[in-house]
Amino acid sequence: MDTLTFILGILASGIAAVLYDQVTRPRLLIEIDPSGRVRSEDQGLHEFHHLIVRNRGKYWTFPGRRPAWSAKAQIEVFEANGASVIPRPIYARWPSLPEPLTQVVGGGEVVNLIDQAKLLTGLRVDVHSHEDQQIALLIKYDDEDDCHVFANESYLYSSSHWQHPEMRIPLGTLKVRVTVFYDRGRNTAEFKLVNGGPKVEDVQITAWDR
Repeated sequence: MDTLTFILGILASGIAAVLYDQVTRPRLLIEIDPSGRVRSEDQGLHEFHHLIVRNRGKYWTFPGRRPAWSAKAQIEVFEANGASVIPRPIYARWPSLPEPLTQVVGGGEVVNLIDQAKLLTGLRVDVHSHEDQQIALLIKYDDEDDCHVFANESYLYSSSHWQHPEMRIPLGTLKVRVTVFYDRGRNTAEFKLVNGGPKVEDVQITAWDR
């Protein structure tokens, strides 16, 4: 009887541990940010578009969910037939992290230089249940047909309005897939991107209708 009680106790402890892990592990939601459309007229009229990542709140009376440690987001863009628009996945920029730049003084002026270390370290962020995180998605300049994914790599092309040639998105209706990888997990969401014309207002992002 003592042996059976011991075995049942171990099983109960194991079940409780599994249940606790399930209800406290990170559960990320990748959504359109209602305030994520940011317009600027610096260097010409343009708009940035962002998504938002949320770590869902606690489940019932259990403790809050654990943070999604070292989350890294990946952006892919596809045509309607499934063909890739961009030749490789792009690792997204988290706007809450510093820009990959270092200021130096040269010729009596302050100059921003690309910081190679920040290009890499700026790809990961911890997503807590009490604090949402934005993902930079794309940039669109007025009077230009194309828009471009905006990532840390875009800063390598600051002289051409952050428009990385490998991240070009043409006119049309496209599918954007965003995957967030983190410790012991991953979450994916898909969005419909309409780049309908040359004006900044011609870009619309909605949830992908399956």
